[in-house]
Amino acid sequence: MSASRLWPATHLRSIEDFVSGVSHTPTMYRREVGVCQIATFDFDINQAAGTYDICTATDNPILVNGVVVMALDDHSGKGTYTGISVQSDYTTNQVIISQGNGVAANLTSYSQLAWDGEIYLGTGKKLQYTVYGGAIGSASLMTSIVRYRAVLDGGYLA
Repeated sequence: MSASRLWPATHLRSIEDFVSGVSHTPTMYRREVGVCQIATFDFDINQAAGTYDICTATDNPILVNGVVVMALDDHSGKGTYTGISVQSDYTTNQVIISQGNGVAANLTSYSQLAWDGEIYLGTGKKLQYTVYGGAIGSASLMTSIVRYRAVLDGGYLA
């Protein structure tokens, strides 16, 4: 049996929690207003040209503070694929990674595209990626790392 199964991670919010024996799981602790949270999401860009979901603001709104998209393989010059973009799903979307920055030539093995700023995502709103050109022809994973904060207690990305 591993040590992590014997001693699960918990957090104490105050000395009162320690005295009373109350503890909080890391997930609940990170969902407080203003506490920096980090989530990772893998997505496959071997798709027909179109827009696909990466993640959704769940339970309450969140404020996205940064995004890093990393190619796990060399995605340049494969199939009819010409690149990606990353944006919100609002009617007037907020572009995080533009099509110009997400061109296939920029997505070689372990290359990273990064964005730093602030975008409000209301409950149920999404971060999405758009594939341009067409499918690569084989599974082609990318990882997105999103730094964000809950606007109201309980907000998180899923």
